[in-house]
Amino acid sequence: MACDVIYDDAYCFDDRDKSHMTPGWLYVKSRDWANEEEVRIILPPTYDGPLFELPPGVLSRVILGKDMDARKVGQIREWAERRNPSASVVSAKWDDVDLRLAIVS
Repeated sequence: MACDVIYDDAYCFDDRDKSHMTPGWLYVKSRDWANEEEVRIILPPTYDGPLFELPPGVLSRVILGKDMDARKVGQIREWAERRNPSASVVSAKWDDVDLRLAIVS
């Protein structure tokens, strides 16, 4: 099942609290990451992937991390262009001035 990530600093995970041991914590991130607009798909522990199919319209954008290998970036950009519909590929960079994560084309 796909769920929107919740960006909220009010959540404080405590691994000693058994009530926190739920899959819901897999959908929570700090507000610092809110510009990602991430949707996560959590597969069951019995899944023996690594591949699974998504309908073409589900993926609209790929955000690359700052330390991505250039060859892998090229391959991801090629895959994104070949898709129908195509997906945009952007990069995440830390903005030292505004002290936040910025998404750049």
